[in-house]
Amino acid sequence: MTIKSFIKECQEKDVLKLISIYLVSTWVLLQVMAVIWEPIGLPKKSVTILILLLIIAFPFYLYYIYIYKIHTDFDQEQTHQEASINASFKKMYFSAISIFAVVCAFATLFITKANFFNGPDSDSSTPQMVGSPPVIEASDKIAVLKFGNNTANESMDVVGKMAADWIFHGINEKKAGQVISTESILQYSKDFGVGEGKNELEILNAYLKPSKIIIGNYFVDGNQLVLQSSIIDGKTTEVLISFKPQYCDQENPLDCIDNVKQLIMSYIFLKDKDEALSLQLSPPKFSSYEALLEAKTKSDDPVVHLNLLNKSISLDSTFFEPQVLRVAHYYGMGNYKKADSLRKLIKPTNYSNKRQANLLKHYEALIKGRNDQIYSTIIEEYNYTPNDLMTNSGAMTVAQQYVNSPSDVGPMFSQISMAGVNLENCSICVIRYYVNSIAMIELGQYQSVIDTLQPIQDKLGSTWLAKSLISAYVRSGQMSEVREILDHREITADVENLAALHLFAGEEALLVGDSAFAKANFSKTQELSRTSENSNVLEATYFLGDYPKALKIAQSLLKESPMDKLLLSIEAITLAKTGQLPAATKVLVQMESLKRDYDYGATDYHLARFYAATGDDNKALDFLLKSIAAGNIYTSRSFQNDPHFNSLTHTPKFKKIMTYWH
Repeated sequence: MTIKSFIKECQEKDVLKLISIYLVSTWVLLQVMAVIWEPIGLPKKSVTILILLLIIAFPFYLYYIYIYKIHTDFDQEQTHQEASINASFKKMYFSAISIFAVVCAFATLFITKANFFNGPDSDSSTPQMVGSPPVIEASDKIAVLKFGNNTANESMDVVGKMAADWIFHGINEKKAGQVISTESILQYSKDFGVGEGKNELEILNAYLKPSKIIIGNYFVDGNQLVLQSSIIDGKTTEVLISFKPQYCDQENPLDCIDNVKQLIMSYIFLKDKDEALSLQLSPPKFSSYEALLEAKTKSDDPVVHLNLLNKSISLDSTFFEPQVLRVAHYYGMGNYKKADSLRKLIKPTNYSNKRQANLLKHYEALIKGRNDQIYSTIIEEYNYTPNDLMTNSGAMTVAQQYVNSPSDVGPMFSQISMAGVNLENCSICVIRYYVNSIAMIELGQYQSVIDTLQPIQDKLGSTWLAKSLISAYVRSGQMSEVREILDHREITADVENLAALHLFAGEEALLVGDSAFAKANFSKTQELSRTSENSNVLEATYFLGDYPKALKIAQSLLKESPMDKLLLSIEAITLAKTGQLPAATKVLVQMESLKRDYDYGATDYHLARFYAATGDDNKALDFLLKSIAAGNIYTSRSFQNDPHFNSLTHTPKFKKIMTYWH
């Protein structure tokens, strides 16, 4: 009989059905036992014993099936051929029972050995000798021992006790772990009579088994008290970390003790981080670490965020992370000079730490406008912590805006799930959606942008997300949907924001060659603005081709902002368009004279716009190349998204500009 025919015969005789009933019943029984063993007072091993019984019973159950189900069928009157088939089936069936019996025997031996024959430490319920201390399983508890007095002055014993108590209470207060105090160790040895001839470490190692033990000592050096501390492994007693000695006046030992407590608590809080993720070898003071954590949660408020970073640095000037975040803050605010000066003040606390070196290189690249290095260093940081919201969002932004690699953005965005996130309370999450939508637009995935943003845009009322939706609708030819968004915004949005959205819609329409739709939106921008002299009205008037009026507005606005490059470029273009080329040239010279450090190609970009608007394509492309090489970035309104360069986007040189940092 073949295996196939044997299985078929088992199915016909309901063998498989009966086995299924056994397995399902077994599973249900185990689930019930796992829930009720403790409430009804059964031993902890009850579930294990039940598993063993059910495994042992399985071969007997198979034999039962044969005797009471299959064998009775064979008692019927049979032909010679049927008898032969049944004999073959019987032989194969009992062979299967034998195989299952062997497997069950091995499983029984393995489970029994693992749970009942691993020595006294395998079960906390193992009987103990009367009066002997219970052996506690190794745990994640932390023991704090009294610090040793090496001063030869018994009156200073109190310092050791004070240090242990201070650390114990600090860990407890911040819930950094379960702590075993010196008093607990002494009480333990007293109650069970194991103190004689045994020191604290021996008691801990033999009975209480903490995962970490905090030890220390102190001595006098001149007029100063020197406090040394370490954390050792509770199992091996190997030193996990030795902290820097703390010095203080003999009369104020609490200064040393508090510093030691801060270092120990930071280590405990940070101990579970992968070594590669650590930004410095020695932990910062815990109060400094707390201020940093709070600063990260207050990133939406620049003033509070900066104050907390400064607080963290003032509490521990060696703490590396808040220093680099402070550089990032000033860079993000556009104060590049301040960011650069603060960057130069940062000294690595560990020259072998790759993350410290990478972050310093990253901010140096930002200040210098080296977009390729900015990307390579942010990707290295992203690879360390891809699920960190700030790092992930930063990598998305750099990929899209600094090096124009929109295809890299989607995988980064998908790395962190947005399911269940309250977007109304997460501004950085909105930015992530925005950057991802820009990338999808650059890739031509307009419907994906619409499907992603439409459900959340109305709820959030974000101008950024509205712009992305408008861009996706315009570029996919759905102008009626754009009108619907703008009509809805007319009810809910601020007038100037609405005017800016109409201006953006008009520029998007110019990119796809729909001049009628563009004109309608530029006219609406003029109509909505409260004043006839603001940047929205200026750009709308300029794009409508009313150069004399645009010139007048630009010159009026320049009286208040004489160094504004956008205003200067429009002034120069409108002068040239109204036949005043010498005056336009003079403005260009003025623009170039205003170029300063940390310009990042802004001046060159506006010069490129002038030459594109006045028909000198070669000069326009030259200045665009200089602009991107100086560290300019690709945005939703620049380079390929600027109507000034419509006629240039398909040229080889423009494509080179778009891939300059690849």
